[in-house]
Amino acid sequence: MRALDSLRIMPTRAKWAVGLAGAGFAVLGILWFAAFHVGFVERVDNKVLFAFYGLGDAYHRHRVHTTADVFVAPFDPAHFVVLAVVPVVIALTRRRPYDAYAALVLIGGACITMLVLKHLLPEPRAASLLTSPVPYPRFPSGHSTGAMALVLALTLVTPARVRPLIAGLGAVLAAAVGCSLLTLGSHFPATCSQASSSLQPGHS
Repeated sequence: MRALDSLRIMPTRAKWAVGLAGAGFAVLGILWFAAFHVGFVERVDNKVLFAFYGLGDAYHRHRVHTTADVFVAPFDPAHFVVLAVVPVVIALTRRRPYDAYAALVLIGGACITMLVLKHLLPEPRAASLLTSPVPYPRFPSGHSTGAMALVLALTLVTPARVRPLIAGLGAVLAAAVGCSLLTLGSHFPATCSQASSSLQPGHS
């Protein structure tokens, strides 16, 4: 009864946030099941992965991978710790401590959730591993999670007049990180999963 009363007095924005978070978890579960247990999705996933991985032929592959690594490397754990502080500093500079706290919770919560899921769902695709460049798929992608969390946090703490610009550029950045992971062969597209030991060391 108390829970229902709390839900009734919850602000509309908070209700939307809780609802969207619940929907996100539901979609995540459906995506995981489809990617690991539906043969058609696995086959399409592999084809898309190989299409990206084959963007560079034997001669140009080093250049293509070097370019892709430019987008992925900042979201390696050691570098991402520094990036994660940026939204907090922006919020504190604007004298908005609640926004700084919200950004910290957003990024920290995303990373903790990602790590928990990686260890709870380390399920390999036995049929796909014979042909896929990804040796040990893990769900979800740490780099993709970090990129998206950073974009959302920056959008939260920046002034309203520049938020559309930040959101647009952030969407491009998040997409670039995802495509770069596919190009490096360390990421399955449908699951945003990554290898714990990929073709390029350090991408997990």
